[in-house]
Amino acid sequence: MKNLLNKILNKNDVLNEFIDTQSEVATLPQFSAVEKVQFDNEISISHLYYSSKIEGSYLDDKRLNKAIHA
Repeated sequence: MKNLLNKILNKNDVLNEFIDTQSEVATLPQFSAVEKVQFDNEISISHLYYSSKIEGSYLDDKRLNKAIHA
């Protein structure tokens, strides 16, 4: 019973933290259209870079640029 109570309390803590984070995010200024595209591109480049690392292909700058602009 104690374990169940701890699990419920832990889930409650996570839920409260999520709600607090969502509230903080809502107060941030909105991206402009250009900033949104730039941000999305940065995320895509990061995914490409790290997925290549996971796969073991380790893209260097030249290969990364070629993959981005291909």
